[in-house]
Amino acid sequence: MFRLVVQTARNFPKYWYVEGLASDPDNPDVPILHAWLTDGEYAFDPTWAAITQKGEHRPVPVTYWGIIMPFYPVQDFMKITGYQCVLNNAWRDRASSDKVFARAKETLEYQRQHGRLPVQERR
Repeated sequence: MFRLVVQTARNFPKYWYVEGLASDPDNPDVPILHAWLTDGEYAFDPTWAAITQKGEHRPVPVTYWGIIMPFYPVQDFMKITGYQCVLNNAWRDRASSDKVFARAKETLEYQRQHGRLPVQERR
């Protein structure tokens, strides 16, 4: 799931990667660790389908709580550690996870000051 969201973020640079908790529509009282994308206003979730295999509508998660993280530090963390979730695996490589969290803090401060997300760095 996390790797799919990173791959999607690579292809759609206007979206930011987010990790946190989301409510599963099948069990809304128990949030689960999850990743999704945001444009700063709305969540875009490429992992939970809105249509079941039988073609029936399935509601998307009702609530998201998360930390917006810059794409490249997250991708670097995943390459270095081999693990997908920064929040759950930060202890595996403190140097690369510290970069993710420092950049996430900068992003949050920018968003608070300017009312929008900054343009995301591209390599």
